[in-house]
Amino acid sequence: MTVSTIPSSSFNPPSYSFYTTKKTCKICGDRAQNARYGEMACSGCNVFFRRTILEKKKYVCWRGKNCAISYAHRCVCRYCRFQKCVQVGLRAEAIQQRDSLGPRILKIKSRTPEIIIIDETPECLLEKFVKLQWRQTSEHHQYFIDHKVDVPFHRDASHKINYRRRAQPHDINVMLHLSLRQATQWSNHLRPFECLPAKIKRDVLAEYFIAFMLLDQGAKTSREANGSTWLIQNGSFMHPDYCKGLSHASTSDVDQLKSHYNFVSELIQSISEPFKTLEIRDTELAALKILLLLRPSCSSRNIYSGQEGAVTGLYTQLMEELMEHSIVKFPDQGAQRFGKIVLLLSSIRCGIKAVYNYMRGSDLFNVASFDEKGIKTSKEAGKVLDYCAGLSTISDPYQLTENHYNIGVT
Repeated sequence: MTVSTIPSSSFNPPSYSFYTTKKTCKICGDRAQNARYGEMACSGCNVFFRRTILEKKKYVCWRGKNCAISYAHRCVCRYCRFQKCVQVGLRAEAIQQRDSLGPRILKIKSRTPEIIIIDETPECLLEKFVKLQWRQTSEHHQYFIDHKVDVPFHRDASHKINYRRRAQPHDINVMLHLSLRQATQWSNHLRPFECLPAKIKRDVLAEYFIAFMLLDQGAKTSREANGSTWLIQNGSFMHPDYCKGLSHASTSDVDQLKSHYNFVSELIQSISEPFKTLEIRDTELAALKILLLLRPSCSSRNIYSGQEGAVTGLYTQLMEELMEHSIVKFPDQGAQRFGKIVLLLSSIRCGIKAVYNYMRGSDLFNVASFDEKGIKTSKEAGKVLDYCAGLSTISDPYQLTENHYNIGVT
């Protein structure tokens, strides 16, 4: 990881800086950062080339060793991408010893505000987060027990679940606590997020912890539930029929019944059913969680301003590892599966908006009484409500996807 600081004004970066060059990368055609390794290359290709050399990686081409390498498809074949790096003139001997060392901090005295540029490329990114995901999932059951939530299901003599109960407001309250806690823990494992100011972290988490929650629940539902229920982390369920699981009807409000039906149905159709069709794997689930954090839609401004190099490096590595996983696990349709996984982000973001809208008028999601005791990440419940108010002006859920989020394949 390389860390340097430059003042935001009254400082002229050297000619190789990615802030000044207008040349294009000779490997993929993206905007070039520098010629550090012999030829002009973008941050993503520099990181890819350096990591390949330092880690002595070996790649395999599945398409005749003649893949077209472009900005949009540079992650499709790492073998051909590396060969093109060598062909255009990137040199292994140009990689200096400091490139393989840990973090360096260069302090430049200045009275002006500073922009921090971090170049971080952790090894085995997905493997690291899959392990974290396993650990967090193993904590779900005990967390609900510790918060005195009633037993959500029963098993028969053969250990098969033969009864589940309906999720109650207390289940939902604890669910929100757990999701916020684990989403914060997850986010702080990414250096660019960890370096953000507290206020921006809150802005990001107000949306992200809902997405994080939906991903965990979508995976659980796709693996354990039938097609008509949505499961939360402790195994209790929500059903499109509001009265399902109740001893007697608790409401005759037609609008509320319709809203509940539409909400749960949308979660099932847009998230758990695609997850079940794809048989989503833990590695892919972890990739989606990281992608949503690296490309937040909570604001049109650049959340990671000053850390573009680090974010680009992480994003590139993530997409490469996800593509490699797809090709190794599904040799005949790896690229197609990769695309389907990335496209799930759109459905997840629509799910986020559905949750926000439903939270505002549901007795199940009683956010007005959201208990913040024990939460150390600031006044998040209020932040959620503020964000809901901002989203309430968006009538079309796809408007959120188009205007607030740009997937981009790098």
